[in-house]
Amino acid sequence: MKLIGHRSWKRRSQIELAHYYLGEAGVLSYSTHFAKFMSISLLVSIIEQYLENYGPDRLDLLKYNIFPSLRKNAKTDKDVLAIERLSEKINSLSL
Repeated sequence: MKLIGHRSWKRRSQIELAHYYLGEAGVLSYSTHFAKFMSISLLVSIIEQYLENYGPDRLDLLKYNIFPSLRKNAKTDKDVLAIERLSEKINSLSL
């Protein structure tokens, strides 16, 4: 059996799928999977759209789960700044 070495999804398909899982389905923890193949700054912008739908406990769990993956997959300064912005936003909502 041969495994596919890369994903060849169109960007639009990635965005639609991310919106479904992170927004409509309400599974923010799936963000760690999207961080492996999506632009981190784009992923963060999608996550930010849904943060206010979650209570402080779920936001704390999200922080615990997603930030290691986001940091590991950040490739640019723009990605790093987006992660910092997300962290600040989550912290402000968790108060």
